[in-house]
Amino acid sequence: MITDSLGRTCARITLSVVPGYDSIKMENRLLDGSLHIQTIGTPVRVAIVKAAGSITEYDLCQMAAASGSQISVIFEGIRYTGLIMGTVELEDYSRRRPRARRIYQMSFKMNVSGEVSV
Repeated sequence: MITDSLGRTCARITLSVVPGYDSIKMENRLLDGSLHIQTIGTPVRVAIVKAAGSITEYDLCQMAAASGSQISVIFEGIRYTGLIMGTVELEDYSRRRPRARRIYQMSFKMNVSGEVSV
């Protein structure tokens, strides 16, 4: 389940959460042809989240991303908290239903500021 900072449900079903690290890298090719990679700063904890929900829940996710408000994602006994980075991608899986009853898959990358077992 994904909730925003006001406790509103952004998605009832979390399909996957893939945690990892993200860093800023500068790649340069030297005169002798070798590659030099410079990492700037310390890596940031991130997670790629996929969830399923209605168009209303998608709008709430978009609002959280646009306003920079914190979200909470619960998946397999772990609560991830943080901010959505970039935009929320949307894919429609039930085109033959009326728009209000369709199921959408949302995916986004989030900056993880906390991980707690629940």
